Amino acid sequence: MFKEIAHVIYPFLALNEVNKINRYSKERVKYPLYFIAGAPKSGGEILYDILTHYLDVVYPDGIVEKYGKNIFTAFELSNFIFKDKPRRSFSLGKREKYHSPVEFNLFWNRFFDPEEDFADSESVSAENINYLRMAFKSIINRFGPLLMYNQKFGVKLRLLNNIFPDCRIIWVKSNPVFTAQSVFIHRNQKKINHKEWWGCKPENWAEFKDESLVKRIVRQIFEIEKQINSDKALFGDRFMTVDTEDLSSTINTTERIRIFMGKDINYRLNAEDNKHLSKKNRKVSEKVFLRMMEEVQNYDWFSYENSGGFSL
Repeated sequence: MFKEIAHVIYPFLALNEVNKINRYSKERVKYPLYFIAGAPKSGGEILYDILTHYLDVVYPDGIVEKYGKNIFTAFELSNFIFKDKPRRSFSLGKREKYHSPVEFNLFWNRFFDPEEDFADSESVSAENINYLRMAFKSIINRFGPLLMYNQKFGVKLRLLNNIFPDCRIIWVKSNPVFTAQSVFIHRNQKKINHKEWWGCKPENWAEFKDESLVKRIVRQIFEIEKQINSDKALFGDRFMTVDTEDLSSTINTTERIRIFMGKDINYRLNAEDNKHLSKKNRKVSEKVFLRMMEEVQNYDWFSYENSGGFSL
């Protein structure tokens, strides 16, 4: 039903895309942009789901992803169809196809190199920077505070800070053993060949792309987190870190993040209570899990130097 409605309405809304962006971007921006960053499968998707479930924020959903070529119109269309309707959280096992948050890859790939994930501050043209600033400013001023997550944001923080100087970053971290396990399981579920790369590529990914699978997964996580840890100084008090252990107290963590985002961020009315979070335990063979533990202990996950002694 949603697809049919969108197909009919979209052409009419898109007629004034440029005028609407120009109109709303002239106003003083009401909120900064909010980005969730982290290594793949470290909890970013879960936190994205929780925050967009509980907080009254705007986010790209399935409708926005499909019609994102005209980004303002895509958000306008989603707003027209869903309005303030609360959505079901995928953590409750009821993910909604068109209204659940997405990473918005089709849109970002228009501006970021889809082959090289790492991007320095000068990786986007001045023309595109101007467009991105105007487009997101207009969306925020028209629809409200905007929150986005993409697993590649962790290696693009310098660029995001350059494009959006007032943006705020939420870094979500997890025990690297369980992050590695999640990546390993995801690869198996998708039947990805062990020699094939999957997920975000840190700047130096070519140095270890031919390593054994467990070594490669752990190094991938480490290098991405090392990049985030290095770049967080650019943001000062516009940066916060959330550990997935904190998500066992969803309400308290959401409130802490809400305060970081700004006290004028409101809670979403009529949101279902979300009580389900998967417990962290071994879900792969003992042999693989031990290999992951051993590999994780080769790195320093606190200062992110190249060697260290991480203890579980």
